[in-house]
Order: sequence, then structure tokens, then C-alpha cells
Amino acid sequence: MSCKHLQATNEHGVGSRGSGSWFLGPTIAVLLVMTNFSLAADDVTRPGQCIQNILRYFSLFGVKRNMGTGKLLNVQDLTIPIREGMLVFPGDPMPICRSKTVPFGNCNLSMSEIQLSVHSGTHVDAPAHFIAGAKTIEQLPTDIFVGQVVVIDLSHKTNVILRQDLDRAHISKGEKIFIKTRNSLSLHDPVYNSQHIYLDQEAARYLVDKNIRLLGFDYYNIDSSQVETLESHLVFARAGIPVIVAIDMSQLQAGTYHFSAVPLPLVGVEASPVRVVAWRDSP
Repeated sequence: MSCKHLQATNEHGVGSRGSGSWFLGPTIAVLLVMTNFSLAADDVTRPGQCIQNILRYFSLFGVKRNMGTGKLLNVQDLTIPIREGMLVFPGDPMPICRSKTVPFGNCNLSMSEIQLSVHSGTHVDAPAHFIAGAKTIEQLPTDIFVGQVVVIDLSHKTNVILRQDLDRAHISKGEKIFIKTRNSLSLHDPVYNSQHIYLDQEAARYLVDKNIRLLGFDYYNIDSSQVETLESHLVFARAGIPVIVAIDMSQLQAGTYHFSAVPLPLVGVEASPVRVVAWRDSP
């Protein structure tokens, strides 16, 4: 086996977003729990670039061609890149990454260690995040996180999403729903936006009554950050519905998409970072 780095890069040195086969789905780039997961050890080199290096090495998520039909797929990555200094929920720790080079035979291996909260960036919260004894992330059926999703565009809303806003979207029973708002424009800002759009408790109950299987939202909190209660979160948690937060839908239009957002099977853990991608078949 060659010791060349297995990576696909474009002219800017960033992992290619169009490589790979359709069946690979999104490969999640080194998503770990709060404890250290050591791919490396002590000797640190270029720590500021470490997380970007990891993302390049593991950027196999791309879907370029549906091998069943031969049609090209327009895959959109809706994930916030994990990096040092990224936007996190107030009080959560920043990701930390350390890298070193280790001689191994005729190779110099890049080895990295990353420490982050499972709530860093784009991630899914299992019911156990809000309710003791509820399902943890590895207990959720994997099929929830792949398939078709309906994107509802509520970018015109300036504060709270109400039941009637969702009623106008004509949501069918049993669907998976992503709600796009103007929050997506704030996801890459360095400062948390406490005035973000949020979901009213009655709107949350409306979605539960529709038996949705999954909710996706484009900020860290589906509740208002002006209060310290999590009423809408609890509505979904009590119904056993996982919620993916901090999805960047800024370039996504309303409609139905194929998607994948599979979390890591972190046993006994309440959440997991995910790489969310969505695509439509070309006509």
C-alpha cells in the first residue's frame, strides 16, 4: 500500500465536494466525544490547521453520480465546518486540535488529536439530551437520518415561527422536516445571535401532531435564547423525535430532497455531530 495521503483536494487545497460514489453517503470527519480521542499524542505542529487537515483526509462524503441511473447529482453540504474559533453555543467549549508528524518506515505520518463537545457545529440531539433515561444517540434508528426530507422556507419570518406558519406549508403525516430561516446567515458569524428566529411551543406541538420523524433547524437553539426554558425542545424529546440543529440552509431552496445526516453510534451519549448533505436528481 502506498503511503501517499489519501485525500481529494481542489485547487485551494480543500477536500473535493464532488468525489466519491453515491453509496458512500456522508463520511463524518472525525467526530468525537468530549474526551480525547488520540490519533496522535504530544508533539504539536500547526494546530491552527489541524482540523482542516482532518476534514480533507476524510472528505469521502461526496455524491457525484447515481450509479443506478447515471444521472449527475447536485449535492449540497449543509454542515458547519468544525474548526478552532468556530461559533458554538454559549458556554460550550471550543474545539481543540493538536497535530504532529510521526516517522513510520518510509513515511512521515500526520497524526492528530481532537477534543470537542458532541454539540459542536451541526449536530443531532437525541431525547436523552433533555430527558433522563430517554433514548441516546445510538438507540435511534439509522433510517431516520437518510431518505427524503421536506425543506420549508420561512426566511420571511423576523422573530418567532407560529403554528399557522407551518399550517400553510401543508405538511403531510410522517415526513422529515427541515425549517429554513434567516438564521442560516448567522451561522458563520463569530458571535452567537441571541435574537435568532425560534419555534413557538404550539408550532412544535403541531409538528408532533403531524408525526414528523425528524426536525432540522438552522441555528443552535430551536427555543428562544432570551429565556432559559426549552419548551419546544421538550415537546420533541417527549415524542422521541430527534432534532438536528445548526444546519446551514442558506443556499437551499424549498422543496423535497434526498438527504443523509447519520450520527456516530456513540453509546450512552445524548448527541453527535453529523455531516448533513442534501441532493436532488438532475432532470
